[in-house]
Amino acid sequence: MIPTKQYLLTLILLISMSVFYLQAHAQISVKTIAYWDLNESYDFYGSYQRYQVTNGDTIYSNDVTYDITVKVIDSTATSYDVLWKYSNFDIKTGDALIQAKYADIDSVSLVIRTDELGTYESLIEWQELTAMYQSIQALQNQNDEGLTLGEEIKSSIISSNEIDTSFLESNAMHDIIAYLNFHGAQYDLGERYEGIEELRNNLGGDPFKTEFQVWLSDIDSEEYNYIMRSYSAVDTTTLTDATYEYLKGLAALSEDDFPEREDFPAVSNETYISNRIHSSGWVTYSIYTREVQAQDIITIEEYIIGMK
Repeated sequence: MIPTKQYLLTLILLISMSVFYLQAHAQISVKTIAYWDLNESYDFYGSYQRYQVTNGDTIYSNDVTYDITVKVIDSTATSYDVLWKYSNFDIKTGDALIQAKYADIDSVSLVIRTDELGTYESLIEWQELTAMYQSIQALQNQNDEGLTLGEEIKSSIISSNEIDTSFLESNAMHDIIAYLNFHGAQYDLGERYEGIEELRNNLGGDPFKTEFQVWLSDIDSEEYNYIMRSYSAVDTTTLTDATYEYLKGLAALSEDDFPEREDFPAVSNETYISNRIHSSGWVTYSIYTREVQAQDIITIEEYIIGMK
């Protein structure tokens, strides 16, 4: 739970009208800013699920729970360094890639840097995270009989990419990026903020154009928190083209027949993020959901973080 000192800080902030405040015309706004202390630490529960929905049937391929400790290990006038430690992994259901990823691992730690507002800036310690993905790459050098087609494709994509900070930020840190998704900006209740950003293309080629919306959903002034939400969608045409060319290349290697482009189904990729944020800047609950759809098959990935 948020300690007493944070409630006192919140009271001061409310009086000075710097977090929840009224503008002209009674516009209600919030600023998502990190008011974190050096060595401040909180424990969270976390989970990752991946499943497919086809004609109303749901099949889980991955279901993993774990504990997370988040600690501010350095603080300056312009930045925070924050340790994220994952431990106590419980693989309820896991495909071959998940089994390889968590094999013989008791815990995984990484350190990120944010600016003074809590906006994500960079990954500064990532060696343990890299090792997890190198274990997946190793599957390509082993006898991959028994891997499903989906596992083979995912393993192939990971193996074709260098496991650098750019890859890790785009593929291995969805929960952390979502946790900090709204920091560093002011939001007006009832307003929707729209924009275009670029998403890394793991299949090779140019990044995907992605349209997004962000909005302040609700304010609970009695509990000193509020709910932020966002939605983003990758451009369907470029995503489908890239997916088609990549799978066509794999089919050529195995001399399998492959459909013409006009017969290939459209692929969509949509992401939803919802965070409950305390006025101290600590996120008490975060959920990241990505839905990838082709014809009547929807593949869903979901990360949840909740403060204990």
